This record gives sequence, structure tokens and C-alpha cells, in this order.
Amino acid sequence: MSEFKMSNSIDSIDLKIRLNKHGHKYKYIKLSELSIDKKYEVTAFEIININGQNKVSVVLDNEYELLLPDRFMKTISENIYELNDKEWSTIYIFHRYIKTLENGKLYYRIEFQGNSLDSTVIKVLNKLNEEDYKYKHIQLSDLNINEPYKISTFKIITTKYGERVSVLLDNRSMLLLPYSFVNGISEEDIDKYDGEMYMMYKGKKNFNNGKSIYLIEFQ
Repeated sequence: MSEFKMSNSIDSIDLKIRLNKHGHKYKYIKLSELSIDKKYEVTAFEIININGQNKVSVVLDNEYELLLPDRFMKTISENIYELNDKEWSTIYIFHRYIKTLENGKLYYRIEFQGNSLDSTVIKVLNKLNEEDYKYKHIQLSDLNINEPYKISTFKIITTKYGERVSVLLDNRSMLLLPYSFVNGISEEDIDKYDGEMYMMYKGKKNFNNGKSIYLIEFQ
């Protein structure tokens, strides 16, 4: 009789999660139905397709199924195997508060916490908690010319017009850099960033053809 061995390869872990979930009937809930500040254990992360669009679905307390906001898609999809490895980590979700944005839409603040032996999972959870809306969004024209602003973090985000570089200035204001800067920085650069760079807005330069560029200097 052959000895039974539990498989822990990435593919096997993913398969086990899907097989163990098969047959379960979870209650679908919305973010607005979560209790504020209550801790929910994430039983599984999944990428599902709804009407041709990929969405992040999480199973909470092995009882509820919840669709997360799209802002979490990139980070979760890139790290879904590590997040689902329950042998090494336990992950929780907290619904912290609801905020009304300037455009009238509701923003649901979610916080991720976890007990993990895997530094990758800890790093991913920290990244998920770096949400933008607690900071004031500004434009280049809002900056004082020739004043240095400390860059707290860089982030590459996906907008409906393509990828952009977002910077957090002085740990309080979020700014989208012009499109040209997305080719000058990589995720590896962001991971290694030590938080010691400053950005200075030098003004706007107009050309005879009616076009213009924003002059930015990094120090």
C-alpha cells in the first residue's frame, strides 16, 4: 500500500481550494452589509469572470461570498497563489468606514490583516492597505512652482486610459504624473524606493503648435 502524501505545490494548492469549495453554497453579500470593524476570515481568494470582466471574489468565514472593489484586482491576481496558501497564513478583512467622495459615489474602506510566516504575503497585505482615497487628490497646477515635495511612495495604477504613475507627496497628497513617466519607472524600482526623493514642479512650457508640457524635476 503506497504512503499518502499531501501535495503542497502551487497548482495543487489552487486545485484543493477549488475542489473544497465545489458544492458549497455561500451567501452573497455586499460591502454595505459587512459590520463595521468586525473581523472576517478570508477562506479563499478567487478571480471570477462576470459579463466578460474579471473580478476578485473572497469567501469570508467559509459562509459568505463578497466581490471586492476593482482597485484590488492587480495586486491580488498577481499574488493569488501565495494569498491562498492557508498552510502558511491566515488573512482577515475589516470593513472600517464608508466615505462619500466628491463625485457623490460611496467609498468603502477595507483593511487587510494577517498572521503569516511568508514575507511575501505580509508585503502583499501592506500593499493592499495602501489605498488612495484617504489622501487628497491634486493636479500639477495645484503645486507651488519651485517648491520641493517629498515623494512618500510611487505607485503604477491602471486607469481607463492606460497605466499612470501615481505619487504620494509629503504623505498627504496624491498626484498622477503625465503619461510619459510610466516608461521611466518599473515595479522593481518602486519596491526598492527608499522614500528619500523630492519632486519639484518647474511650471508649464508652451509651444508654437499650441501644445504644452509640464516641467518636473526630481531631486
